[in-house]
Amino acid sequence: MHRFLIGLLLVASTLYADLITTFEFDFDETSPTWTSPGEDSGIFYYNLAYFTVDTSGSWTATNTSILSHDSYDYSDGTPFSEADTFIYVYENTFDTSDVNKNLFASDDDGYDGGNTYQFEVTENLIAGTTYWSVITSYDAGEYISGTVDISGPTGSSINMTIVPESTAFGLTMAGVALILLLLKQK
Repeated sequence: MHRFLIGLLLVASTLYADLITTFEFDFDETSPTWTSPGEDSGIFYYNLAYFTVDTSGSWTATNTSILSHDSYDYSDGTPFSEADTFIYVYENTFDTSDVNKNLFASDDDGYDGGNTYQFEVTENLIAGTTYWSVITSYDAGEYISGTVDISGPTGSSINMTIVPESTAFGLTMAGVALILLLLKQK
């Protein structure tokens, strides 16, 4: 009986999800661009991250809040929280020249707790597999920032790297070059 109860507790603990992390996204005219799956044209700004999880199971990414939405016409009184976000998840690799290659999951309006235009995607992920997350907008040309909550199996963790925007990456490399030059002159 004791083993049965311990087994039941272990099974029950893996069925429930914990909030693992929260991160912010922000895309604007300095962000990379692409034409998202299902679109023929348009400039869509996006944020990119790659990640692995340490525990296989059900994982959820939820756009829980919109912090700003700078490119929208608010003259009709619509609040910036009406921003329409979209997420695409790729398995193993992400290739902007073939946006359907390795597409694993996507969602547009799945989050019920927000403005009904925010994403929430739940998928079974495999530990050690590299996944790529592309956060973008439903409409072309939008500048949006917000937060994303990541939930996963109880006691699990995620290793995530947000890919720097080209401007930030260039500035970082310029800073590194300057430091190396100054060190060389000493």
